[in-house]
Amino acid sequence: KKLAEMARANGGRYLALLRRYAAYDSGSAGEAPVFAYQSPDAGVLAELRNTYKLDQVAGNGDEISRALNLMRWVHRAVKHDGASSNPEPRNSLNLLKVCREQGRGINCRMMAIVLNEACLSIPRTPTAT
Repeated sequence: KKLAEMARANGGRYLALLRRYAAYDSGSAGEAPVFAYQSPDAGVLAELRNTYKLDQVAGNGDEISRALNLMRWVHRAVKHDGASSNPEPRNSLNLLKVCREQGRGINCRMMAIVLNEACLSIPRTPTAT
């Protein structure tokens, strides 16, 4: 009830802001930019996969199962510390090294970097068509 009251109270302000930018056309975004994932055999990703035996960690299941296995591995490999600073450089190999050497955790953003790079390091399995 309180949220509804707040929305009504601020609705006029938001509506005025939308009217101020009426010429904005969200339908003309154009085509999405072309991008490609880094190859799992790229230097840092291959080193990460080989150093931590991520092929074995990921297992042989489908992509979702493999990603979940890697997520669980990250959870076990580093502890979460939301108040920690972000060490440089911000790549998985350095983050894992800093955590191990300093006995510290990393925040969720840094954990996401480790998980992202772990997932990128695993070659994709062919999908059935």
